[in-house]
Amino acid sequence: MSLLLHLWGHLPLPKRLRWAIVSALVPKFAVGIAAVIFNEQHEILLFHHTYRGKRFPWGLPGGWLDPREDPPQAIVREIHEETGLHVRTVRPLIIENALLVRHLTVIYLCEITGGTFRPSSEVDALQYFSRQTLPAMLDTQKETILHLFDLIP
Repeated sequence: MSLLLHLWGHLPLPKRLRWAIVSALVPKFAVGIAAVIFNEQHEILLFHHTYRGKRFPWGLPGGWLDPREDPPQAIVREIHEETGLHVRTVRPLIIENALLVRHLTVIYLCEITGGTFRPSSEVDALQYFSRQTLPAMLDTQKETILHLFDLIP
């Protein structure tokens, strides 16, 4: 390994070739973004996602990071596209690493700053839930949400 590192540091490889080699060798991850929005009663806002089927349609607002997109801008864009609401990011809360797939999710604390909810092809309803009234959802997301209730007192 030290020989490879030595060669890497001393061979006159063009920058594009170096990036191609690094890109081929480094693991790739899909990056998701999600928002945590609490109301004054400390209830969390969940979206009813149309594409998740009947069993677990409720979940955190979110989506995917586009190439060259800044994560805080991505969550603002996703929420506006899906609901018509305007939000601002307050701060990052956690980064989740899915263990079975190469997928990271950056979760931000956000607040609604304006807009009016309009259903879309991806989100047809939204609702605030207390810790005790959370709807049926994927176990991994429910664990995350319960952790977030503890994280934001």
